[in-house]
Amino acid sequence: MIVRYTVGDVAKLADCSSYLVRRLNNLGYLKCGRDYRNRRIFTDPDRAAKAIRELLGENVVTKKK
Repeated sequence: MIVRYTVGDVAKLADCSSYLVRRLNNLGYLKCGRDYRNRRIFTDPDRAAKAIRELLGENVVTKKK
């Protein structure tokens, strides 16, 4: 049996909002499947959470002195 994880599960792991997870999926940064109710389903939430953290880390601007 395949364990399925929802947008909320991935958001908790990545410490971000569900909206951000859905937005990144819509933009093509995250891959997920859909269940029979057309809800987003992630089979590897740790990979998705890691990708979110990396994307957020890349957008951090540091000041140069």
